[in-house]
Amino acid sequence: MKELLEQIADDMDVDAMAEAGFNMDPMPRELSRDEHRDIIHEFYDVTQSQAEKLIDAIITGHREGWGYDKTARHVDQEGLDLPREQIKTIIWNEEAGIMTRFHVRQVQESDVVSGVEWMLPGDGGVSPVCEATAEEIEKQDGSISVEELQTILFANAQKFEDGTPERVQHWIPHDRCRCTLQKTIG
Repeated sequence: MKELLEQIADDMDVDAMAEAGFNMDPMPRELSRDEHRDIIHEFYDVTQSQAEKLIDAIITGHREGWGYDKTARHVDQEGLDLPREQIKTIIWNEEAGIMTRFHVRQVQESDVVSGVEWMLPGDGGVSPVCEATAEEIEKQDGSISVEELQTILFANAQKFEDGTPERVQHWIPHDRCRCTLQKTIG
């Protein structure tokens, strides 16, 4: 395992990691509403005002248990001048990142969780970033630490065209990721 992580680290572009602000400590902390707004403003082609409305809709949708589509419809009612697909991508990415950070925190705080798997949706429509990540984990007996997962995701996000290595620190390895953490008990 250690040799594999060293090989992955050797293959990664350290300058790209630093430029992406990659944090090798994936222990998430709660981000404030303003931090989320600033992330949306920074990583998507939206104004501060649009980012405000988007994060408010994401928070409302999350609190109310809405899906991505209902949250996107709620944002549309706010009068954003953005294409619907862009709105859906932002909502999908940010909500998925928030949920993954929540699950990572649960793993890190647990005494019974021994590792994680990267679960694919099983319908064949998977990004090469996530497919390669799941294959790498499977080679390692199917369960790894959260830190190892984030390192592998970053390496694969760099490798594949659809990857977003600059977002791996937020647990968004590519747009509209449908994969999720599965906890390993043991």
